[in-house]
Amino acid sequence: METTLNCKLVLIEDKREKSITNHNVIFAVNHTNVHDVPAASKIIKEHCYIVAGGEVKNDINGLMFRLNGVTFLNRSNSEERKNSKENLLKYLMHGENIMIFPESTWNRLGTRGTKERIMMPLWPGAVELSQKTGVPIVPVILEYMGEVCYAKIGEEICVDPLEKTETSKQKLRDAMATLKWEILEEFAQDKRENVSQEKYESVIQSYLDEYPKLNTDFEDSVIFKEKNIVEFEEVFEPVYKLDITPKNIFLFRKF
Repeated sequence: METTLNCKLVLIEDKREKSITNHNVIFAVNHTNVHDVPAASKIIKEHCYIVAGGEVKNDINGLMFRLNGVTFLNRSNSEERKNSKENLLKYLMHGENIMIFPESTWNRLGTRGTKERIMMPLWPGAVELSQKTGVPIVPVILEYMGEVCYAKIGEEICVDPLEKTETSKQKLRDAMATLKWEILEEFAQDKRENVSQEKYESVIQSYLDEYPKLNTDFEDSVIFKEKNIVEFEEVFEPVYKLDITPKNIFLFRKF
């Protein structure tokens, strides 16, 4: 998988205990582009069974994942997601590591003029697996800046099996966001407010160009929806798709 990387990898910090551990873990990695799996694999330096979307089964990425060991996940089918989770439980109970991307899709938010979120809402799979097995979660953050990918590995998170899943999930999201902020504070070349929306979208588009098979409409549909929260994108989706006519032009008038 290393041959697919087009950037230099720099591991800034590994916050886990320096002593050798004798237990397996769930690596929870942020997700932004097609290089995340090989980059995370090289940074972690331990074998992990990968959790991957079923859409890549029949391309070169799917082949590499099969050679490594993978559980393909049908993200649009709740019953198949449940079956995949049972498979992952077996790996964990046999002492294997797994690598999971709890955002479930690339973080492309902010491409419609909105302020992007440093971490998208997380699906509960990683937390639920940890609750059922006692296997701790290790957050891993990858941040690409030009030809360099900076990485940080966080401390192990031991999930309380009696704690509400939403509470544990928020702790994981906070830990991942904190690691990303630490990288940005040290290595970012400019403040986000000084980066134009056009420049930001060009970076996102460069990732999409590297993997033209990505179905962005489908990927948008598998973003985790928090209960009772309506996102900006949901509210204005009809406006984005609206054909402007003399009868509706008033909707775009400034007040």
